[in-house]
Amino acid sequence: MIVGKAPSKVMFDASEVFKDLGLTDYKILWDFNGDGQADKQDVVSTTFVYNEAKLYNVYVRFPNLNNYIYTFPIRVEQSDVPVCEIVVTKGEGKNYTVVTNFFDKTVNITNYQFDVLDRNNKDTVIDTIKNNNGMFSYQFQGA
Repeated sequence: MIVGKAPSKVMFDASEVFKDLGLTDYKILWDFNGDGQADKQDVVSTTFVYNEAKLYNVYVRFPNLNNYIYTFPIRVEQSDVPVCEIVVTKGEGKNYTVVTNFFDKTVNITNYQFDVLDRNNKDTVIDTIKNNNGMFSYQFQGA
């Protein structure tokens, strides 16, 4: 199953499985990325965000039914533009550290521009930071 381009937010709903199998106790283990660790349990309907473009195996187990592990593949396609996460870590006072992490490790970005926007007026740029490594520290002037 192809779910879209990275990042993809996928909704999983096993309510019909419980209904079809006549299971009244909602015991379920979800492993959305195939790493062997349960990402969610005892939640019939939930979402998961896939950030990286690749093939994932989703594993589902119903402990009260049997010891079988049910699996199905999900493919997340490469985005047209590089996909990253921006991690903002609070320091002391109004100081923050910003780090950019690309999910596709082959991306080679050499110029970054970060615009700090006014919280009350999203069209107002308070500051612009340009650099070549995607990391910087910033001290906000206001609250």
